[in-house]
Amino acid sequence: MSIIVIAPDSVARKLADFDDDVIIVCYHSAPEAIGEFAGSADAVIIVSDGLSPEDLPVVADAVLASNKPCIEVRGGRWDGTTFSPLSAACRGVVSGFGPAAVARAVELLRAAPA
Repeated sequence: MSIIVIAPDSVARKLADFDDDVIIVCYHSAPEAIGEFAGSADAVIIVSDGLSPEDLPVVADAVLASNKPCIEVRGGRWDGTTFSPLSAACRGVVSGFGPAAVARAVELLRAAPA
């Protein structure tokens, strides 16, 4: 399974190296992040730390349109109940573990049934 990790530059620089099937790309704006969903990866991890609240619905639409499994990663803690359109569009959310959350999201996607 090929996985693309879409992360703000500040997070992408802190991520560990993964196998060749995991590609890390950085974004500086919501349109850059959205553009990455059209790629050929089988699954997507989006690190939402660089997105503004106004960006979340637009990125959520891209998640749904891609029809690919997607996990949102949040560096900070989340109460699990505050609504986020991006969280609702994703298969799951990993939060509160900083950059280490990306590695866990990769594990989850690899273990998920096709």
